[in-house]
Amino acid sequence: MKLNYFYKLLLSFTAIIIVPLVVTGVIAYGLLTEILTGDASRQAYESIVQISQRIDDLNEELGALIDSLSRDPAVRSAVLQDSLSDYQSLYQRLSSLGVRHNIGIFVLSAQGRAVFAKNTPPAIYNPTVYQNWGIFRAVHAAKQEPVIYGHHYLNSKGETVVYSLAKAILEARGQIIGYLIFEVSKKQILAIRSRISTNLNLDLVILDQNFYIIADFAEASREGTFFRSNQQAVIRAKASGVLPPSRKERERLLVFDTSPRTGLVTVGVLSPEIVFANRRLIRWIILSGALASLLICLAMALLIARSISRPVRELVACMKRVEKGDLAARVDFRRGDELGVLGNSFNSMVERIKDLLDKVIEKQRRVRNSEIKALKAQINPHFLYNTLDSVNWLAQLNHVTEISVIVTELGQLLRNSISNGNDFSTVAESLETIQSYLRIQKIRYSDKFTAAIEVDPAIQQCQIPKLILQPLVENAIIHGLESKVGQGVLTVRGYQEGAELVFEISDNGVGISKKQLAALNREMENEGDQASSSIGIPNVNRRIKLYYGNEYGLTIRSRRGRGTQIILRLPAVAQGEKDYA
Repeated sequence: MKLNYFYKLLLSFTAIIIVPLVVTGVIAYGLLTEILTGDASRQAYESIVQISQRIDDLNEELGALIDSLSRDPAVRSAVLQDSLSDYQSLYQRLSSLGVRHNIGIFVLSAQGRAVFAKNTPPAIYNPTVYQNWGIFRAVHAAKQEPVIYGHHYLNSKGETVVYSLAKAILEARGQIIGYLIFEVSKKQILAIRSRISTNLNLDLVILDQNFYIIADFAEASREGTFFRSNQQAVIRAKASGVLPPSRKERERLLVFDTSPRTGLVTVGVLSPEIVFANRRLIRWIILSGALASLLICLAMALLIARSISRPVRELVACMKRVEKGDLAARVDFRRGDELGVLGNSFNSMVERIKDLLDKVIEKQRRVRNSEIKALKAQINPHFLYNTLDSVNWLAQLNHVTEISVIVTELGQLLRNSISNGNDFSTVAESLETIQSYLRIQKIRYSDKFTAAIEVDPAIQQCQIPKLILQPLVENAIIHGLESKVGQGVLTVRGYQEGAELVFEISDNGVGISKKQLAALNREMENEGDQASSSIGIPNVNRRIKLYYGNEYGLTIRSRRGRGTQIILRLPAVAQGEKDYA
C-alpha cells in the first residue's frame, strides 16, 4: 500500500514521539522504582536498628537489675529461708520492679520452689527436673553472667513470653542456692515497636541465637519454629543489612540487625504489597503522563504534518495541471523556507518552459514562412536554368567561349541553389559552388584579385546549410575587392575547432568604417525582431541562428583600408546527422 506524503510524515513523527516516550518511561520507571525501593529499604532498616537498640537498652537495664538482685544479701537470705515472709520490703521492691518494667519476676530456690512469683511458674522453671536442659543449662554455662534464653509459651495471664533473662544466686562459697528469672513478653516488644515512628507497615520478627522465631507479629503461628529463608546464610554472616527482594522470597524485602550483646536478631519484613505499592503508583503516573504527552504530541504532529504536506500537495496538483498543458498554472507559496524556494523555482521553471514553447512556435512559424518563400523561389531558378541552357547552346554554336563558360557556371550555381527538399549540402559541395562563382568572377575581373581556398579535408563531408558560404565570398568581392586599387587577395579557410566548424573569409579590400560596422552589427542583433530585406551577411547570420541557435553565427572584423575578415561558426555535423531544431 502506497502512503502519501502526509501519512508518511505523520507516521515518522509518531515513531519519533513514541520511541523517546517509551525509552524515557522505562528509564524513569526503573530509576523511580529504585529510588523508592531504596528509600523504603532505608526507612525499614533505620526502624529495625532502632527497635534492636531499644531491645538492647531494655536487656541492659534488666541485666543490671538482675545482677544487682542476685548479689543482694536479702535475696540470698530469702532463698536460703525458702520464703519472703520475713522480707516485706524485698517483696514490695520486686513487685514494684515487675510492674514498672512490665516483666514477670521469679525467685526460685535450688530445689525449684518459688520464693517469689507474681505468676504461676511454668514447668520448665523446675531446676530439679531440667537441671541440665534449657534455661538452667544456659545459666550454669554462663556462671556469673546473666543469660538471655529465647523461648515461646503462654504464662498464666495469657501473655506470650518471648525470652527470659536468668542468673544464678550464689552463696559466699560460690554454691548455687537459687535462680533469678525475668520474663519479657511479646506485649513489651510490641510497645517498643509502637514507639518507633515509621510510615511503613513493617512485619517484625525476633529470632534467638539459634534462629528460632521467638516473636512474629505478622504470623503468630510461626513462633517457636525455625526461621527458614534462602537469605539465612547472609543474615548469619552479616551483623545487619538490607536484603533486596528475590523471586524465591516472593518479592519480600528483608532488613535485619543482630545484637552484638545478646545475639538476638531483629528482622523486618516488607510484604510484596508494601514493597511494590509505590511501583504501581509510579507505573500509573508514568503511563498517564506518557498517554497525555502522546496525545498532545500526536496533535502537534498532525498539525505540523499538515503544514508541511499542504504546500507539497498544492505543488503536486499544480504539476498535474502543467502536465495536462495548463502553462498558466502557478503555486502561491508565501514562505521563506525551502518549500517556498521550491515553489518559486517551479513557477520560474514553468515560466521558462512557456517562453521556450513560444519561441519554438515562433521559430516554426518562421521556418514555415521560409519554406513557402523557398518553394516560390524555386520556380525562378528552374526557369532561369532552362533559359541559360538554351543560351549556352547558342554561344557554343557561335563560338563565344566566355559566354558559354559564364552560362555553364551560372547554371551550376542555380542547380546547387535548388533545395529539392534538402536545405543542407556537404562542405565539398559548397566549395564547388564557390569555385563556380569564382570562375565567373575571374572572367569579369580578370587578374584583379587572386583567390585561395584552404579547407581541412577532414571536414569535407560535414553538412552545412546550402548557400551559406557563397554569399560571404560574393560580399568580399563586391564590397571589398571591387573598389580596391591594386592586387586583391581573397582567402577562404575552413577547419574544425572542438565540436564546431569554423570558416574564415578574408580579403585585403577597402574594409568597413566603424560607423558602417556598428550599423551592420546592430542589424544582425535585431534581425530576429523582423524579417530582414537583405540577402547578404544578415541573411546568412539569421539562417544560422534559426538552424542552430543564438550561440552560433557570424563575427565581423574590419579596418578601413586594411580589409575585412568574416568568421562563421556552426556545429560540426556529419553527413546524414541532424543538429538543428
